[in-house]
Amino acid sequence: MQVTLVARTQALLFCLLVGYSAFAQTVLVASGTQVWKIHPRGTIDLVDYDFGGPGLQSSMHGTTGPVVSPDQKRIAFTRGNDLWVFDLAGLTSIRGTKVGQSGTNQFASVFVLITSWSADSRKILYHVESGETEDSDSAAPERKVRKASYGDYVYDLETRTSSGTFLPGEFLAWLPDGDFLVQAGEGKNEQLLRVHPGDKNMQLLAAEPGSYGQVDVKSHGKQIIASRGAEIVLVDLTDGKTSILAKGVWAEYQWPYFSPSGMHFSYLRQYSLSTPGWYGHELLVDGASAYRSDKDFASYWINDDTLALMVYERDSTKKPAWVFLDWKSGRESLPQSVH
Repeated sequence: MQVTLVARTQALLFCLLVGYSAFAQTVLVASGTQVWKIHPRGTIDLVDYDFGGPGLQSSMHGTTGPVVSPDQKRIAFTRGNDLWVFDLAGLTSIRGTKVGQSGTNQFASVFVLITSWSADSRKILYHVESGETEDSDSAAPERKVRKASYGDYVYDLETRTSSGTFLPGEFLAWLPDGDFLVQAGEGKNEQLLRVHPGDKNMQLLAAEPGSYGQVDVKSHGKQIIASRGAEIVLVDLTDGKTSILAKGVWAEYQWPYFSPSGMHFSYLRQYSLSTPGWYGHELLVDGASAYRSDKDFASYWINDDTLALMVYERDSTKKPAWVFLDWKSGRESLPQSVH
């Protein structure tokens, strides 16, 4: 009887911490230049690996990483301005490109930005870009742009080769069927397009025009959730039907995501505090408030019941704190350990 009671108590504590779900599993999340491993039982470990150093560059074309693959088995990052891929099972890295060059007094750098993993985790879309030619803090002459094959490429992990690809606009998502979702046009004429890697034939989606961003794709690939100006919208990719999930005034709604099953969705809302220039943040799940803080935080779905929140201190010298949130009950708990 005593053993049974202990076992039931442990099971109850486990469910309180992470929530019972078929999607409970170890989850990797990237924040800045670090990757964290969040275990179902509530421990959080920092992946002890140098993902390209402290510097982080990003633009509309992507980031210097790290970026975790959808199957959670690999991490793309840049080192020496080139694409690298870290395999978690073998704890080994392979170099994907040899195009990177450091900047000099005469020439601008050449570097790789990681745009996206394919949905099947077999390929990586990346962009070769030139570094800055001018230094606003220096009176030195303008640097020259190096000769290089700039543009968009797809790296195949199986063949370890790259091939050029065509993007007729701003990349938004890599869909499960292999197509790219991009946005083309300007202002009120911006449209969503589908294009297959390597092709120049585009398909116009019959979605409402607007400035789409921060796109997340539902697991079956038939719907996306995205920010659109001051709105959060749900778009059906088969017929373009658009539903407005949240409508703000000054783009206070941001970063929408589907839960692992796609049955739920979340997004963040920013609101003004009494101190001028300071903002509070609110997490909403399925349109209802689930968490509020006067500090900034990032949210990560762990399973359909639980999100992990990384809460940033206003003092940048202090480390952020982790909180587990059972959004249905509103119950908050701290990790058992963070390493």
